Amino acid sequence: MTPAGLPPWPAAPVAHGPVVLRQFTADDVPMAQELATDPYVPLVGSLPANASREQARDWVDRQRGRWAEGYGCSFAIAEAGTDRAVGGIGLWLTALAYGRTTAGYSVIPEHHCRHRDCPAVLRRQLLKLPQQLDQSPARPW
Repeated sequence: MTPAGLPPWPAAPVAHGPVVLRQFTADDVPMAQELATDPYVPLVGSLPANASREQARDWVDRQRGRWAEGYGCSFAIAEAGTDRAVGGIGLWLTALAYGRTTAGYSVIPEHHCRHRDCPAVLRRQLLKLPQQLDQSPARPW
């Protein structure tokens, strides 16, 4: 069942080039722990700094529930060739009724410069929303 006002969850992972946007799994906990070492990540999301295994697992579980809660879509960013998660991306749709969406993403430090197009991929491939609807701030590099 689709939460009120949200588009359906994609039937298959969203893929573009070397990137796959897929549902989070328990196998993504180590990635979440690595992501938690980035000093910027705790400032903009719900993953605690230097997360323990339990905190990282709880964060992964929360990401898996975002769609059902009606917030939007939260995906693991994975390498297409290996399915190894290298980060997370969310498309937040709570203001969709007003014609606005917000996207945010984080990748593990070794991948910072490799996946800058992830928000555009998510927007174009998953929801086919016009670019002007996205009001996502960019990470200060």
